[in-house]
Amino acid sequence: IQTTDIVNSILNLPVQSSDKLREQDIGAWRGKKRKDVMHGRDLDDPDYVREGGESVHQMKRRVMEYIHAQVEASPNEVILFVAHDGLLHSILSEVYDCALRDSRCKTTQGSIYEFEFSGDSYTLSRVF
Repeated sequence: IQTTDIVNSILNLPVQSSDKLREQDIGAWRGKKRKDVMHGRDLDDPDYVREGGESVHQMKRRVMEYIHAQVEASPNEVILFVAHDGLLHSILSEVYDCALRDSRCKTTQGSIYEFEFSGDSYTLSRVF
């Protein structure tokens, strides 16, 4: 919310929050150390579902469905999405038609990414 307030102090757009934009749900792993839950699991497998959670691909599908719905509901409008890396990785994966872990989906913390949405096509306009 703090980041939203800072960025939106200039844009003055209506604000709404959504659980659809949350990071990946890691289920039973929440609050535990990586070394305590790894036990031979392949964290690079984007289809691996943590107990009580979701896979990386499920997170991407959730995020992109929400973004599609927002864009379709407000065509030709400026929409500000404020979220963590998972959201950006999902959008960049769509822009470049690549895997979420592809190097083109790497993000820089604290950056602002501007995208243009047209139909089913996404374009990265600029990075601030």
